[in-house]
Amino acid sequence: MIADYPDSSLAQPAQLAKAQSFSRAGKTDLAEIEFEIIRQGDDLSASTEAVHWLARIKLSQGKNDEAVAITSAQIAEGLEGEFSIPVRLDLADAMAAGKTSEDKTKAKEQYYAIYNESANHPLAPRSLFNAAVLSLQLANPREALSYSDQFLEAFPSTNLLLEITYIKAESHNQLDELELASAAFSQLVSITPADHPQKSEWILRAANTWNSAGKADKTIAMLAGNP
Repeated sequence: MIADYPDSSLAQPAQLAKAQSFSRAGKTDLAEIEFEIIRQGDDLSASTEAVHWLARIKLSQGKNDEAVAITSAQIAEGLEGEFSIPVRLDLADAMAAGKTSEDKTKAKEQYYAIYNESANHPLAPRSLFNAAVLSLQLANPREALSYSDQFLEAFPSTNLLLEITYIKAESHNQLDELELASAAFSQLVSITPADHPQKSEWILRAANTWNSAGKADKTIAMLAGNP
């Protein structure tokens, strides 16, 4: 159909379907060829979608620099349609996989910008969470704490509650705010299911921070209440 009716309104969706079919079948080399053809076409929305899928292929292959290049080029050219935010997130993911702190700083800034500019988008929680994670990795606990507080306020029903509460607790700990860290670790323990593989570790973290804060009674209570 694509060859017979190249000007048909169905040609672009057909080419996308063909590319995705190759991708699902593991024929990524053929998928890349098809997505690249679409990327170079005149339909900006289709080009944006094609770049998203190309970027995911590159990321799955560990070709992070190539993912950065194609997403950056498309962002500079322009984005359109429902894949606009995913392409920006692809760029952040690719930079986050970089080896330098500069790469990770750029990724963090991109993640936060996505959340800040599109807080109601389905990918906003993931973007803000990733910004918090990178802030902690980059030894900026004050910023990580700010992002975790923003996350908890914006997304109280999140399925990332344990993870973001840990980031909050660890941020307080790194800032030497021991009572706040202890309270956050204690909250983390209280919301963690009994069979969670890290619960025992978090109980010890809560007990240790209470002890460091000079709260022997709460240290004992934490250990006694969580045998």
